[in-house]
Amino acid sequence: MSHTAFSGLEFLDDAVIAVAADGTLVYVNPAATDLLCLRQDDLGMTLAACLEPHSPIVSAVITACTENISITEHELLLATNHGDVYVTLTA
Repeated sequence: MSHTAFSGLEFLDDAVIAVAADGTLVYVNPAATDLLCLRQDDLGMTLAACLEPHSPIVSAVITACTENISITEHELLLATNHGDVYVTLTA
């Protein structure tokens, strides 16, 4: 998605995903596509449809959206194609 709100995020080494309030993916940067095996084709799909539904990322984002809260520096252990990875989530 080429949108000025996401300008420059493609250059970060950190994985960045943006999810709408309804849970649909609106942006993924290259680091997120690599780490989470996401594709630009996944934009518009729900995060749960793109990742495993029981993924800790999905659970945290659903909680943040449904309860209208923010999550800052929440550490998660993810199983990825690169092995187990600790990530810090801000939602």
